[in-house]
Amino acid sequence: MSFKKIVSAKKFWPSVALFGIMFIILFNLIRVAFEFKFDFGAYFGTHFQADHLVNFIISNLVGGFIYGFAVVYFKYRRQFKENERN
Repeated sequence: MSFKKIVSAKKFWPSVALFGIMFIILFNLIRVAFEFKFDFGAYFGTHFQADHLVNFIISNLVGGFIYGFAVVYFKYRRQFKENERN
């Protein structure tokens, strides 16, 4: 089983995107809950300022991609190993 075989699987990249987006949403909801006590106005005011916006977007995209890629990669790796055993 190779890395290339896993990442070239048909539904690998859409799954990475889906898990990444779900992670970004859930992470930010948890962050709003713990840091801002569900005050969405303060949250948006803090993270959507011009000097913080680029960092906010990049960090969310990178974090979501890393999480999505890791989860989906190991899921597909396990599936490929199980298929090879059978």
